[in-house]
Amino acid sequence: MINKEKYYQEQLDAMRDMMDRTTSYMEELQEELKQANNKLELRHRQMADSVNYASKIQKQLLPDDLIFANFFSDHYWYISQRDTIGGDFIFVKEVEGVVFFGLFDCTGHGIPGALLSIMGHQLINEIFENKCCPTTEKVAVSLNQMFTNFFAGDKAEVNDGMEGVICCYDPSKHYFSYTSAGRPLWMKRNEEWLKLERSRSSIGAVRGGAGDYFSETFSLEDNDEIFIFSDGLPDQFGGDHYKKFLAKRIMNSLVKKKHEKLSDRLANLETVHKMWRIDVDQTDDISFLGVKF
Repeated sequence: MINKEKYYQEQLDAMRDMMDRTTSYMEELQEELKQANNKLELRHRQMADSVNYASKIQKQLLPDDLIFANFFSDHYWYISQRDTIGGDFIFVKEVEGVVFFGLFDCTGHGIPGALLSIMGHQLINEIFENKCCPTTEKVAVSLNQMFTNFFAGDKAEVNDGMEGVICCYDPSKHYFSYTSAGRPLWMKRNEEWLKLERSRSSIGAVRGGAGDYFSETFSLEDNDEIFIFSDGLPDQFGGDHYKKFLAKRIMNSLVKKKHEKLSDRLANLETVHKMWRIDVDQTDDISFLGVKF
């Protein structure tokens, strides 16, 4: 006959042993998870520190406001990279009394976009070092050739490149010329904003890629304004109904009567756009540039 008291005691001891083993295993597992979490936090801090430092380096590419101020009666520019660093950049170069300026949006975001933006900025510098005073079309053609040659050794299909606009202003002749590389250009004259023609070819292999560019030249009038922007500006989602910002909201900010100065209108556009996406993650790198003659 089985001793019930002994049987129950054995069962209880077995359960206690199982609980002790389970508790010990859970404590070991918790310690392992804690160590793994500490490693992830350390890696995250290291990555954040690395990106923040890279941001300081990329900010060396920001345009020289003094050059803009020397050539234009008013100007305003804005850059907001989605991941602290990114692929949008604005440049301005003075060459023998003529000013070249423009905006480019490189493929991708974050580190890949930032590397392409630094590369693109450096290639532009090389073009101006090697050419006395090129046209905007020649700059676009040279930039496309150099960009394409850089990736020529990669046998895999490469879709890296840039879209943007290259502009030139000659104050002695009061002429303005531009070459589009996949992005439109807006011009204000007599209180009316006009969308100027763009090329379908980008720089590199993003789209078109054949280097089929053209330049347009205008004889300027006083108070003419130029505005260019990356696609991250109109494509940002937000607002009460989670919709894209779109070009119509951009133009509404540009024609605000209460803001007479271009810089005030563009500062207002920056504020309106930030409020539009206040509860939504930024979806792309964002940049825009406006000048007044």
